[in-house]
Amino acid sequence: MSSIELPTATDQARWIPAVRICGRSMLPTLAPGQVLVTRLAFGRIRQSDVVVFAAATGRLYVKRIAGMPGDLVTLGAGRLYVNGLPWGSGACTSGAHVERWQVADGHCFVVGDNLQ
Repeated sequence: MSSIELPTATDQARWIPAVRICGRSMLPTLAPGQVLVTRLAFGRIRQSDVVVFAAATGRLYVKRIAGMPGDLVTLGAGRLYVNGLPWGSGACTSGAHVERWQVADGHCFVVGDNLQ
């Protein structure tokens, strides 16, 4: 789970049309070894969209947008909530530590589909 900046013109100039899935974080939607064909978002991204983004290291990641600017994302009792509503599925764990993030302007909050 992390926060990423929304795409800029520079990001669009570095666009890569196809990426190979390397990890298990997007299971069951995307499996390791699958090739994902991408297109530029042109700022039209929404909650639940699957996005490809580059980390500061230049490594590419494929995740799903869970929270948009202004949203409150909460992780507690083994579940992720966005604005108080449950996101995806996950086992509840009583007494778990609670973390909260307010998604900043110009950013979105991304997670893998495999929340286990």
